[in-house]
Amino acid sequence: MAAEEKSDAAVMKDQARFDELMAHAPDNDALRASLTKLWSAPPLEPMKRAFAQCDSEDEARRILFFPEEKDGEAYACIVKHPRDGLPHAARPALGLMFMLHHKSDFHRVFAVHGGLEGLASRLQEEDQHVRAHAVEIFLRVTGDEALKWYVAPSTDDEVKMHRSLLDLGDRMIPDLVANSRDSYPGGEKACLDLLAFWLGWARQMHCETHVLNPSRLLIEALSDWVLRAERRGDADESGLAKRLFDDFSRCDPCSGTGWVGGTVLCKATDDDVIEMSGGFDLDSKPKKAVKPMPPPPPPRKIEVKPRQAGNQAFAAGDFEKALQHYDAALTEENETAVSTLQCNRATCLVKLAARDVSDDVKNKAWLQRAEEACDAALDADPRNSKARYRLAQTLAALGDERLGEAISAARSARRAIIDEKAGDAQRGAVADLLLALLDRDKATNDRTSRIARGLLRARRGGKGHEMTRGWKKPGSENKKKAAVQKGFMDPKPRDYASSDDELVVEDVTKTPATEEDASDSDEAPTAVVDATADSDDDELMAVRKAEDDQRKARRKARIVAKENKKASEKPSEKAARKAARVQRILKMSMS
Repeated sequence: MAAEEKSDAAVMKDQARFDELMAHAPDNDALRASLTKLWSAPPLEPMKRAFAQCDSEDEARRILFFPEEKDGEAYACIVKHPRDGLPHAARPALGLMFMLHHKSDFHRVFAVHGGLEGLASRLQEEDQHVRAHAVEIFLRVTGDEALKWYVAPSTDDEVKMHRSLLDLGDRMIPDLVANSRDSYPGGEKACLDLLAFWLGWARQMHCETHVLNPSRLLIEALSDWVLRAERRGDADESGLAKRLFDDFSRCDPCSGTGWVGGTVLCKATDDDVIEMSGGFDLDSKPKKAVKPMPPPPPPRKIEVKPRQAGNQAFAAGDFEKALQHYDAALTEENETAVSTLQCNRATCLVKLAARDVSDDVKNKAWLQRAEEACDAALDADPRNSKARYRLAQTLAALGDERLGEAISAARSARRAIIDEKAGDAQRGAVADLLLALLDRDKATNDRTSRIARGLLRARRGGKGHEMTRGWKKPGSENKKKAAVQKGFMDPKPRDYASSDDELVVEDVTKTPATEEDASDSDEAPTAVVDATADSDDDELMAVRKAEDDQRKARRKARIVAKENKKASEKPSEKAARKAARVQRILKMSMS
């Protein structure tokens, strides 16, 4: 009975602490509802799989909301737990760590137990919130002065931290570079800051001659980063990218296969340790009094620009506040940044529409504003593939009457992304959206749409066209390998499953397939997609068919010519003289 009373008292104490925490939470209804739901039903099973010591809901609540210093190990295990297809606790853990848990001792335990490896593995996360939280937490841990990153490691824990961060170079740099092309709002500059820290830290602390040898691939990536930053109109990002390029392009490139060379873990030596001995020397002369150092100047107040404030609010999930900051930034930024800002505004508006999906009036109002923002972004920069992608999402969400426009926008986004040579994740997201739109009821009646779906699946390594499903032509595997080498097909199928926050895409574009997909019936007069809309795919099929016909004709002609030559072949005069000479030699040898 006493144990139960004590348990009840502990529960009431924890509830009081949570209520106090909610009293200081941002005034955001969606965020408050999410925290309350997480407190009521913590993800016990996913946390227990990652960290076995978490064996009860009360323990899961304590670790998530009120962790102690030692619980940094639990967060490290949760964040770096492999994706096994089961529910994962990394998203709530990273969100709460980003918002609440900022103590240096907690960061130290987190880094010692491999938490930085888990953050690095999520720099290309599909879920933009998880990616943003991973980058911001990485910057916060590496920027924590109490962890003394720029002091040679001497203790075992410090050596573990430095070794873990140093080993992440070749795994982390390509993901950071990929964020220069496709990232969350403000993620390009944040990832560049993280790349600049790692390069400078590795050169200063773990290069014996303080010379870091970058690969040619890294130099090319920094050069491309400069161009992209200038195109986005972010002066801070482009300035930092130029400094990095100018600094490291003067170094000799490394000859290995990695992104950097010349790094080695450097520990503290005996020469680095200053030993203080006690006692006084009575014969020594008295030392002069040392003048006290003047007090340090007051810290300079760093002014946060509206665009940066909007990026921070977006990462925190406060989309209305982020939208206000982006609106303010439109009056301050130069013209080249207008397209990026308008695209960020459209992203926020799509998120808000997903939040209010149950309210038709609010949902439609958010989507109409998102369409206007996408149009403004494309007016400023017609090559903005992200704006075309958001426009396709928005038009699809506005109803079936806008489906034709959504498909056209998705096609133009696909062409723009091909021209930009974007990464696999961005190309896959656009391909998934286009396939989902073509699978809608209004588009499935068109035979050309079915051909387009088959071509898209084939390019992504899927099953191909519906007519060839279940049957493999002899030699098709060799042709598939050749297509992969030429760049017409992805090397393996990819899973671009949308996350929970992409509610607009899920609710609008992913509809159950109908039986009409498998039929070859004549196209209906009410089909949204006509034959001319897929002219690029029809032309591609026609070119491939013509090439196959020409190749078959040439092969048949060679076979016929070879057979005719054999049939009409007669001994030449030279061959006859040679035969006669052989006969004379044989006759002379026998006589």
